[in-house]
Amino acid sequence: MACVSVPAQQEPADSAEPALARPVNAKAQVLWATVKLGYDSLLVDTDVAFLQNPLPVLADYDRAHQQVRCGSAGAEPFLPHYPWLGAHVAESASTCESVIDLQAQRDEEHGIGAGFMRVKATPGGLLLLSRAMALSLKAPELTLQQSVSQAVGQLRGVITANTLPPATFPSRLVHLARPSRVFAYHQPCPKCVVVHSSWLTGHAAKVWRMKDQMLWSLDGPKKYYSDPKRKYIEYSNPSSMASQEAELNALKAAFMLGAMLDRTVILPEFRCHRCPTADGKGTTPKCSDMVTRCSLGAFGQLDLAKFAGAIPEDLFRERMFRYNPLTPKSAWGGSLFDSPVHLSFDSGKGGIGSLQASPEPGWEIQSSRAPEILSGAEVHPDNVLTPAADGSPTEDEVIAWFGSQTAPVLRFEHLYGLRPQFRHPARASAFDAMWNRATGM
Repeated sequence: MACVSVPAQQEPADSAEPALARPVNAKAQVLWATVKLGYDSLLVDTDVAFLQNPLPVLADYDRAHQQVRCGSAGAEPFLPHYPWLGAHVAESASTCESVIDLQAQRDEEHGIGAGFMRVKATPGGLLLLSRAMALSLKAPELTLQQSVSQAVGQLRGVITANTLPPATFPSRLVHLARPSRVFAYHQPCPKCVVVHSSWLTGHAAKVWRMKDQMLWSLDGPKKYYSDPKRKYIEYSNPSSMASQEAELNALKAAFMLGAMLDRTVILPEFRCHRCPTADGKGTTPKCSDMVTRCSLGAFGQLDLAKFAGAIPEDLFRERMFRYNPLTPKSAWGGSLFDSPVHLSFDSGKGGIGSLQASPEPGWEIQSSRAPEILSGAEVHPDNVLTPAADGSPTEDEVIAWFGSQTAPVLRFEHLYGLRPQFRHPARASAFDAMWNRATGM
């Protein structure tokens, strides 16, 4: 068995890259070894999220497939649907004892989604893996998906393979891109068993999308979610008239206020200035009416990997952060009237109404550069603040206004048109350098 060393941070994490083809194909060797020992084996990539236990579902599909092969009625939905397998299943099905040799997620490009596939400990399963390994040795540039797909095609009539229904075992393209599921409250999928973040390049992008979908529950030693002492800034982008530049400047202002007040920024939703195309491979400047709000990962021209690499993780959190079950459910060290970080989320309801609204009173720092806001909550007059210089609050002003706030979350209605000013030029230069690395601007 080959020993392969893979860099800890490989960007982009794309199995189609020649440099990654060999370590990715090494998974087939591990799978072959376990199948040869007599174990039915399920290969799962680390970017697969489990919404249900898949094993009982796979067993049900296995039994249904056997019924189909015996001629029982009512199980047509479970028939394999590879274009290259044709009708060989029915032609080769002569006994009821035959089982599926391969169950795999469906991939839109290659047919076989090798990131989630179950190979049975059968002669056919072992033959399939042996053929896939032989193909990858002959053509090292082949990905695991390509070698397995080609092996299935070459072994038609010899082995039995079945792609799993996309409705219950969707790839990222099927689950997230085509139905426009950006955040966890968009179109819940109660039938989904697993979700695979395929068709999404890079470790940072995959993790961020899982966080926005609330499929990430790793708290870690730094207590990413559960830290009871950390304080946050939250703000909105309520204007439908705001340009990409206006929203990016508001994002910068949020990070500057966070630096001044030692608070972590909870990111808002952004307007979809550029949206993914139907095939998930590109973007279009025109967004459909259904896709109006995007996460940071799909905002304009930002490179999420570069952004996350330049700005420390402690400084920002995802849009759905407050709804994660791990966030603190009580306020620590402040007033008895302070609201906790955690907010409730009705995952079965769907839509923006499934999210508990932020209970904190909103603040507004005035700026004549702010775009027109046609809708949004009214800010109490006492919470509308006017800096000495239009739209350019100084660090001293910010600390005087908010430095004594004990609430875990400090909420702003918006941050349009603001250009906060650090007290010390050296700190301003350091921040600008970090921001330029993060945004390329």
